[in-house]
Amino acid sequence: FSANPPHSLFYLPPRSRRGRAWKTMSAILKTLRSFQPILSSSRTSIRCLSHPAAIFRRDIKRSQRDATAALLVSSDDADVLYREVAHSLLDRVVDFRNKSFPTALELGSRGKYVRENLEDGRGGIERLFQLELSMDTLSIDKKLREKQDPKGPMVIPLNADEEMLPLKPESVDMAISNLTLHWINDLPGTISQVYDSLRPDGIFLGSMLGGSTLKELRSAFAAAEAERDGGHSPHVSPFAYAPDCAGLLQRAGFSMPTVDVDTITVRYPDAFALMRHLQVMGEGNAAMLRRSFVPRETLIAAAAAYHAMYPSTDGEGIVATFEIIYMTGWKPHASHSEGKAPGSASVSLKDIGSGTYGVIG
Repeated sequence: FSANPPHSLFYLPPRSRRGRAWKTMSAILKTLRSFQPILSSSRTSIRCLSHPAAIFRRDIKRSQRDATAALLVSSDDADVLYREVAHSLLDRVVDFRNKSFPTALELGSRGKYVRENLEDGRGGIERLFQLELSMDTLSIDKKLREKQDPKGPMVIPLNADEEMLPLKPESVDMAISNLTLHWINDLPGTISQVYDSLRPDGIFLGSMLGGSTLKELRSAFAAAEAERDGGHSPHVSPFAYAPDCAGLLQRAGFSMPTVDVDTITVRYPDAFALMRHLQVMGEGNAAMLRRSFVPRETLIAAAAAYHAMYPSTDGEGIVATFEIIYMTGWKPHASHSEGKAPGSASVSLKDIGSGTYGVIG
């Protein structure tokens, strides 16, 4: 169902405009009322730490995801990157053996990738809310689930924008985001909304593309446009770096924030194969200042520059870098250990080294 009605969560037309679908709608609403405790009908109930900056066109990003939904959701080979990163991200849940997270939110669902890693019952997740900008992705994934045996948590799709979460404060136990946060305009605000939606002792697990992602493609286009067009335009989105992500978690209020980085290098036959793969993933350019049309000569020059500057080890293709930033943060709880305030130490390291307090070893 959609979380974008004009005034309330479940918008109903006047009685004079209700048709034969009224009985079906009534049945759907009865089902959805059971989820009402976690859904917010007010968009102003959750704080936002900063004003959104217009970096990306969210309408274009929705269109790109709609166009590639069928391939991305149904194909096993459409995107290995989403699958591998989701597997690595959800491996962290296995470490929390003594904790359970009955209600989980997937922020920016791209289909089956997170859901498949939760089918073994890890984390004690009973309900998984899949929030996704593309309605087509949610619809196709629902049809795919209906053809399979039901495993893992119950899945509830939510068609909404990640920049404005339709959740009540302290309504979920876990929030998961797999490779979607790099398209958010107001990233500090979204992280803050995630923090507000978590219950105490809840956890946020996120992955996003980092600053070194597609650095080769960025350099190749810069060289080609400087030669052919006498200028430069953004073809690769700006990405955050690991220290930025750590600061975002701390700013939002998360305790015990952890950020680690992994680099994945992928080989492609040529630059055009890389660009086709990005299109299939729904990761096409959606920057506000992007060029609406790139001449054929510029594309050929960029491909040639790419092959000349970044060939694969066998010389038969090219390499592309994907930097993955993993983030973990906990909603503060009384059971969490806290560090002492700076300056509160009662023993000097100098005295320990001199043997006053015994020998260390």
